[in-house]
Amino acid sequence: MVQAYLILNNIGKRGNFGTLIRSAAAMGIQDIFVVGAEKLRTFGNQVCITARIDYTCWFRQKRFISVSQNTLSKCRLHYWNTLVELKEFLQSRDIKVVGIEIDDKSTALTETDFTNQDIAFMLGNEGTGMNAKQKQICDSFVYIEHFSGATASLNVAVAGGIVFHRYAIQNSKATQKRDGQKYVVQESVAEFEDLSQPNRGREYHRHDPADLSDLDLSFGGLERNED
Repeated sequence: MVQAYLILNNIGKRGNFGTLIRSAAAMGIQDIFVVGAEKLRTFGNQVCITARIDYTCWFRQKRFISVSQNTLSKCRLHYWNTLVELKEFLQSRDIKVVGIEIDDKSTALTETDFTNQDIAFMLGNEGTGMNAKQKQICDSFVYIEHFSGATASLNVAVAGGIVFHRYAIQNSKATQKRDGQKYVVQESVAEFEDLSQPNRGREYHRHDPADLSDLDLSFGGLERNED
């Protein structure tokens, strides 16, 4: 069965970051690759990501994103230092990167087939779109057709949700059961580690990017040690 993944990099607004995770999870995309974020902490129903905003000066900034820990418990979050390291990992597993971007090389969403290849979706920045480093690791691009001239582009989280939904339909994802006005929430797929609590007996370490042969996708670039 075809699997899809989401790459989060260069997303500037915290609301969009959280909405993309939630939308992906709702469409059966449960493995999220976070690139450039050093750590992620939970504070109630918010998540704090300490990220390098500018790679040239290593400036660090804490950003809170609005996504519940309940939603995060349905996902597996994988952390990577750079897009190059992530690309090497994806290539080793024959996972193609699809950029969601209006570009001369892009294919219309309604003409794109997501059924024959494992893919990792990636979106660009809200204001500037994909940067050169992001485009460099993409194997193909897809754009969402507009049917009026009311706006030049869609919100990045809205665009992601539309593409994720198209992927789910094409791959015959079974519709989740409903309970009244909401959908039934599944069991957690993986334990979410609350890194806001230090010294809890677990440490996470990145793999050496030079050694990806034994990397377990279930921890996506992280090795867990038990004390």
